[in-house]
Amino acid sequence: MLTWSAELDRVDIHNYKRRLELTIRNVNEASTCDENKRLILKFGDHCLAEGLSLARVEHLLRLLKVLAEMLAKASRRKMISILEHTEPEDWLFRSVGHFDGQVDGWVYDREGWREATPELINWIIRQLRQFDYTIYYLAKDRDGCGNKVEPNTFEIFDIAIHSLRLKPKDGIICF
Repeated sequence: MLTWSAELDRVDIHNYKRRLELTIRNVNEASTCDENKRLILKFGDHCLAEGLSLARVEHLLRLLKVLAEMLAKASRRKMISILEHTEPEDWLFRSVGHFDGQVDGWVYDREGWREATPELINWIIRQLRQFDYTIYYLAKDRDGCGNKVEPNTFEIFDIAIHSLRLKPKDGIICF
């Protein structure tokens, strides 16, 4: 955790002490892996030890938090490359939901994990090339909304079409 220096006791009309406390809380609640959170807070501790102002440390921590969350989103091009350079049987697949025209709305699928087939991986690659999917890497056991999810999973999401999850069978992902 960040250590508090004598600077925190100065008069603070901009309330940087409170802003830093809120930023630290936001870093701890960020949708990034625990290792990134630990490194961000360790960097903030180092900055305070070096004598940087509270305003500067708060600003740097906030930027690092946003950057870590942005890097948690894998790009479509990177996901296509990963899928093309791995074997389909190395992946597990689970459909989360899809848009159903008969009910004119989103339908959640209640299926379990199953082994991916070459046809399925090729279909996913075609979908990623054709549509504007958002891809999240879920490092933790909760998603951005607090729902329990399988850790170390890719969520490929488009609210208008389909949402699915992929995870490596052995749990190891190399970027």
